[in-house]
Amino acid sequence: MIEEHAAGTELRTYHCFGFFAESDPDVSELRSSADVIITSTGWIVEAMVDVAFEQPLGEFGADVHTLYHERIDRLPFRTP
Repeated sequence: MIEEHAAGTELRTYHCFGFFAESDPDVSELRSSADVIITSTGWIVEAMVDVAFEQPLGEFGADVHTLYHERIDRLPFRTP
């Protein structure tokens, strides 16, 4: 997906995988996304992986849980 924002152009990829967790009759989801925003001063890069359980599983309750998240702001443009 490509969107124009006041801050700059955003490029986003998003994937969602449904699965049946152990002893859970409902479909849970594993979601991943990666964003790149191109601004006048540099790049903003963000990556996230989360899981959404319909029923509690082990130490995780029935909810959305972030497994990985990283955001790097204002990576400078490189000059050749």
